[in-house]
Amino acid sequence: MQGTAIVFPPLVSGMFLRRLNRFEGEVEVAGEVVRVHVPSPGRLTTAVEPGVSCLLARTAGPGNKLPYRLYITRPGGHWVVIDSLAANRMMKQVLAREGLPGLPAGRLRKLRTEPRWGSGRFDFAVTDDQGGVHFVEVKAVNDAEAGVARFPDAPTARGARHVRELQALQESGSGQGWVMFVILRDDAATFAPHRGIDPGFALALEKAVGAGVQAWAVWSDIGGEGMRFKRWTPWRPV
Repeated sequence: MQGTAIVFPPLVSGMFLRRLNRFEGEVEVAGEVVRVHVPSPGRLTTAVEPGVSCLLARTAGPGNKLPYRLYITRPGGHWVVIDSLAANRMMKQVLAREGLPGLPAGRLRKLRTEPRWGSGRFDFAVTDDQGGVHFVEVKAVNDAEAGVARFPDAPTARGARHVRELQALQESGSGQGWVMFVILRDDAATFAPHRGIDPGFALALEKAVGAGVQAWAVWSDIGGEGMRFKRWTPWRPV
């Protein structure tokens, strides 16, 4: 793949059977039922259902009790990336090659991962050519309905805390806060916080954006071998 993109690991085809618990499921692979790791803490109600085709990544290391992790599902023939780490991998490439909205990559310096601020950490920090520091928090979005990608798909006190910390950073003058919602599916055209699932997160996001935090959806073309950056769109309270 060319341009700003990430390449998926080698993947094995299967059929999803059922979810056993938050982080495990059963998948049929080559006629055999195997337990697999589900690398997403969300409910995945619009991404995982019995009988849906899926793609699995082999789990590294001989000591792992689960031989695969669920990487992609294809509900309705659409690509949905389940492995939430793909969002951070994609955002790291975007920062290095595209920059941020209004700040091309040529103006950014010192990309850092998991920078500390206060008592916690954000996903990334970059310094621009004027010395301004930009703290970036990434949210993986693999839920959608009627063409609208939504976050979260389960209540997330942790997610709301991250957004409040970005607001506190913004208001303290310590840097510019960004929350980037990386859309991990190809059947959505717009983004919105999922108020029905977590109104507290939606309210925290509204307040943070009102304080100057930047909120953007990051869109990619997705296929069976990887995903390529396409565009970003801003989110603002309606």
